Amino acid sequence: MALAVVIDLFSGAPNPRWQIPCARADAFVQAFAGLVPAPGAAIAAPGLGYRGFVVAMDCPGLPEAALRVFGDLVERDGRVYRDPDRRLERFLIESAAPIVPAETLRAFGLSR
Repeated sequence: MALAVVIDLFSGAPNPRWQIPCARADAFVQAFAGLVPAPGAAIAAPGLGYRGFVVAMDCPGLPEAALRVFGDLVERDGRVYRDPDRRLERFLIESAAPIVPAETLRAFGLSR
């Protein structure tokens, strides 16, 4: 059981994917629990390039959920939440370090 993460970057090539053990996911889960709904907001990712992170949460004590994290917005089950400090996105960028080269993240405007 873990958080399964995909960073949606590429067209025509496999996107990087990795898992975050549930024991390391506490900060992510707590940050998500503190988000405020953003009525009327929608994630409008560009057609090409960085389109956010897709996270499947499958940890004990949590409802199974799929999230899309893009900038300061998080979508779950058709509802959008605001993350003004981008804590979830920053957490996911940090977790990408062993999988996604730093130069790739920088090329897409994401930095560690």
